[in-house]
Amino acid sequence: MYLRSVMVLACAALVASQACTGPGPVRDIQVLYSDSSRIMVQWLAPLDNGCPRSGFRYCLTDLDSGTEFSCHTINTFTYTSNGLSSCTWYLIEVTTLGQVGYLDSSTERLNETTSTSD
Repeated sequence: MYLRSVMVLACAALVASQACTGPGPVRDIQVLYSDSSRIMVQWLAPLDNGCPRSGFRYCLTDLDSGTEFSCHTINTFTYTSNGLSSCTWYLIEVTTLGQVGYLDSSTERLNETTSTSD
């Protein structure tokens, strides 16, 4: 009986140590296209770390004013932000969403500026 209890506890500890902690960050984030009013960004799928992803949160912040321009939940590996101000620096953040939510460590950041004119 004692041996059976020890084995059950060992199995429970192994399962607990393999618990899902959140998916990994996107990989190889890059700007594909940028002009005076839009920025197109692409990234590769993250490692799931045993935690399948359920999508991505794409956020754009105007670095000149510090205001968040937009945030969207998407399921694609590219996103185009339209209607941007020309000659402006933006912070792009792409966060991997999982079944348990997300961690700060699942966010990748990139800065990009729009051009002065097309």
